[in-house]
Amino acid sequence: MSTFSSKYGSFLVLLCGLLITTAATAFTDEIHHTFQATPPTTNKGFTLGQIAWQTGPEENDILLVELVSVHLDFSRQSIRKQQIAEITSVLEQQHNSIIIMGGFNSDWFSEEKVVRELANVA
Repeated sequence: MSTFSSKYGSFLVLLCGLLITTAATAFTDEIHHTFQATPPTTNKGFTLGQIAWQTGPEENDILLVELVSVHLDFSRQSIRKQQIAEITSVLEQQHNSIIIMGGFNSDWFSEEKVVRELANVA
């Protein structure tokens, strides 16, 4: 168990984990993924980790949750679509509840609907 490294907005994941648990958050099954380079923009990627969320007073009242912090390309829709495909291939293998946060460089109402595509996976 560990805390996330400082890649791809993972501080947000750590902060979220601290907000939804009452004790220090420990992450397991961490994945740090860097998307294929897309010059001239800097490297982007995502970090995924699992937390055991205490849902009740009993020790066994645990819900495993996948936390994902993502940073998508800001300049090109075509690159964001490729990055979504990479995230999707990883998330489709997860069997727990998923919380996705980060820099999508898109919004719910945009024509490209990157955020909606991720919501459909989660």
